[in-house]
Amino acid sequence: NMLESLPDLLKSQFFLSQFKQQLSTHLEETNLNKDIGLSTIHSRIFVPTFDYVSKTISDLFSHNILISTINKHFARYMNCTELMRAEIIHIITAIERTSETSYRPILDETMRKVDCYFSLQKSQNIAVRVLEVRDSYGFTGEFTNTEFISSLEKLDCDTAQLKLVTPELLKATDSLKNFNPTHVNIILTLLKCVNLFTWTAEVLKKPSDLDDFTDLAFNCVDNTAVQINRITCFKTVCTIFSPFIFQLQHIDEVKFLQILQEVYDTIDNRDESADYLLKMSQDCARESEIAFWKEIQLSHTSIGGKTISQLKQIMQYGKFMLTTTMDTHIVEDVLKLCVTSNPLVNTESVYNLDELRDIQSNIVLITPLMHEDKDSSKFLAHLQDIITLANLVLQLHCSGNAFFMDRTLEYTCQNVVSLKEDIHFLKTLSQEWIEEILQARKDNYYLNYYTNSQILTIRIALRNIYRHKDLNRDTIHLLTLIRTDVSQVDIEGALGTLRRSSDSFNSPTESINSFLDYAGDVGSSTFSNYSLMGSSEESPPSIQLVDQNTSIKYLYANKDPSVIPLEDLGLFLYKINSCNGPLVD
Repeated sequence: NMLESLPDLLKSQFFLSQFKQQLSTHLEETNLNKDIGLSTIHSRIFVPTFDYVSKTISDLFSHNILISTINKHFARYMNCTELMRAEIIHIITAIERTSETSYRPILDETMRKVDCYFSLQKSQNIAVRVLEVRDSYGFTGEFTNTEFISSLEKLDCDTAQLKLVTPELLKATDSLKNFNPTHVNIILTLLKCVNLFTWTAEVLKKPSDLDDFTDLAFNCVDNTAVQINRITCFKTVCTIFSPFIFQLQHIDEVKFLQILQEVYDTIDNRDESADYLLKMSQDCARESEIAFWKEIQLSHTSIGGKTISQLKQIMQYGKFMLTTTMDTHIVEDVLKLCVTSNPLVNTESVYNLDELRDIQSNIVLITPLMHEDKDSSKFLAHLQDIITLANLVLQLHCSGNAFFMDRTLEYTCQNVVSLKEDIHFLKTLSQEWIEEILQARKDNYYLNYYTNSQILTIRIALRNIYRHKDLNRDTIHLLTLIRTDVSQVDIEGALGTLRRSSDSFNSPTESINSFLDYAGDVGSSTFSNYSLMGSSEESPPSIQLVDQNTSIKYLYANKDPSVIPLEDLGLFLYKINSCNGPLVD
């Protein structure tokens, strides 16, 4: 019924355009220049137009409509498919005289496909560029949908139908249709940075290598604004495109679109504009800039080769030495690394702590070249532990623990197995030793006249007497704090008390008497004569190897018992003070 249908049909631009075209065709065929009757309009114009529009909508809903038909009648809706949807509703209402709810599912699906096709048309140029990126970087993954989108310009629209738009293509289009100019410019930048990004991917294996590489660059160039800006820009560009650079071997269509969005988000979240950052990227990709970074890589390789060779020598022939003497005050005095640089002639290189830290820094810098080298990771772990151990040894030495006086502990780099165990033991020992000193000071008043290191000096001096060595002038001076006129009789009495009361000083009487006789031969038994004695030359520190069979805990448990215990030293000092006179207040 033409009159019933017209109110809805007149709202359709598609129907009106077809109606006008049918009318023009009829007038040309009949050469009529006069008014046309209503019956003629109905039979010769309305019905053919109605039938054509009905068939077109039917083909549209069945997805058998030709692509050329869509281009012909609906191209005007490419940027606003909602208007096309409204027009289709008017036509269906006129044809079927039913509500929208009855055909909404099929309408929704049809409009998604139409929207996808329009998006495909708009995405053709983008798809072509994406395939250029794929070919330039040598991606081996599938780019099926992108290839199809790119091929649309060669499509025979007179035979292709809307049904060629598959769910997979719908998904691909959903990604491409939301592209804005920045997405497109990122793709163009990728094309201009092929040489830079492929070279960077070869040199740096993971994102963390970028920091090490740029740190090396800062060390290789002058500290000028130009060079600093150059390195900073390179690092910024590689950071922005890092999702792309470090996954070049594993990129397919889905992954590419995902990475592209990651790069877009990174740019969008920065303070600089997208145009500025992409221009910076293209500047970094100039041949002169790539040549600069290749020079940095050569420097990197030079440092790396030297460090790798050095590291192999250390791991094969190196020995960590922890040494303490009376002159040891800082950790740099404790730790050194000895390396037999030429085993045939037994030549040795010695590295102090500063030099070890330089080696540590170089190993960290050349990490990209090491490729998970086991020696490097083992050395870095051992060095950190050995520095911790050296600090604990120093702490015990300075707090007066006699075991860590004039001693060298040796760890071979090839067979370091007990570091963690030794660290744990020394931490516990340090705490226990501090508590032992505090308790001894509470129980023995005269120990509080001295610092921990002075107490150790006296203990070592008394051990040297047992070993037929002179009491040095520093020790004599320390004893005057207890008694200013300390005499031969005083020392003899005090030593005799120790001999009778303690197993720790179990030397024969002749040894003590020999010392006293020697002191008497010097002259008077007063302090002034003792103070003239020069200290004997100390024997070098004993070297003890620490390995899987001999830990510090074992060595400590079997330490030399000749060093006087704190309790006996307190008794000795008490006797020195109390001999032949009143006690010192």
